[in-house]
Amino acid sequence: MMDGLTVYGLMSFQSGRWNLIDHMVGPTDVGYAVWQQRYGVPPAMLGLE
Repeated sequence: MMDGLTVYGLMSFQSGRWNLIDHMVGPTDVGYAVWQQRYGVPPAMLGLE
């Protein structure tokens, strides 16, 4: 079930190329909030200050 066409992706740039770490399509909530705990993404980068 999708709530829209919004797409979020978490990527890293290593060895001269972009690598997809995680993604979500049409989330119904702020699913990327777990990226802070799971991947160590700073809260400011996620807009969770």
